[in-house]
Parts: sequence; C-alpha cells; structure tokens
Amino acid sequence: MPDDSLMSKRLVLKTSMIIYANKILDFYTRNQEFLRKWETVRDQEFYTLAYQEKQIHDEIETMKEDRLYKVWIFKHEEKALGEVIGSIALNNIVRGSFQSCHLGYKMDQNSINKGYITKHWKK
Repeated sequence: MPDDSLMSKRLVLKTSMIIYANKILDFYTRNQEFLRKWETVRDQEFYTLAYQEKQIHDEIETMKEDRLYKVWIFKHEEKALGEVIGSIALNNIVRGSFQSCHLGYKMDQNSINKGYITKHWKK
C-alpha cells in the first residue's frame, strides 16, 4: 500500500502502516481514560504492541478491499514525525448507487480546540 501523506506546517496525515504501531499504541495509552466514554470497552490486550500491529494489518487489508480509508494525525516536527494526536476514518464504505460510509475521528485530549481540524490541507 502506498504511503499517502498530507502535510501542513503543524500536522501530517498518514495512512496506517505497521511502522507506526508504537506511536499509535502511545496515543491509545495516553488517552485511555479520555476516550473511554466514546469507545467500546477495551481489555488490556488492546494496549499491547502485538494487538496494535494486528489491528493495523487488518485496517490495511480492509483498505485494500475499498471498505475503509483511515489516516493517523501526527504532529509535524522538523525532519521527523512527532506523536500521534488522532485519526480520521471513513468506514463501512458502500459503493454503487448508494455511495455511503461512516465518518469517525478521535483526538488526543491535549490537542482538541487547537484548530487542527479546520486547517487547510495541501498534497
């Protein structure tokens, strides 16, 4: 799967890749309590690197099937990707005349209300 990225001065959007598993695990660990009221109940296995790697693998396969498009939101740091501060996903994609999907997103508790979502993007 190609590495499709969008970049601004403050953020980088990247599709799911196994190499980001540690950063994604860190995001979920940092925000475990904050996200609890919006997400399904998570067991401790969810907060392991092995689980996150499998989750990313499954997301990649679902994207190949054109049923999901998901990007992770990274802070943009000079010459490097910073921490993950959220994700945006189009899920349950239905093609044909119906053309529908579900939109979901999540943000780091310390990154909300900072104008990240309203920023203009360029490829």
